[in-house]
Amino acid sequence: MTILTLSQYNSLTRQLSTSVRYNFIYSPGSDLYVAYDELQADEFGRPEVRNRQLVVKMTYLMSR
Repeated sequence: MTILTLSQYNSLTRQLSTSVRYNFIYSPGSDLYVAYDELQADEFGRPEVRNRQLVVKMTYLMSR
């Protein structure tokens, strides 16, 4: 099980980008991924969400 987080701030455009990814390996070759990404812009002194997404992916290894 892993959790990765990355946050970046661009001072020229005054945008904050955040990404969080969760990975759970429930058996060898089979995984569950959950990713959340968000982009915020600071216009006129208040933050505003520009983009937000949630993605879920599951892989399953089929063997005999």
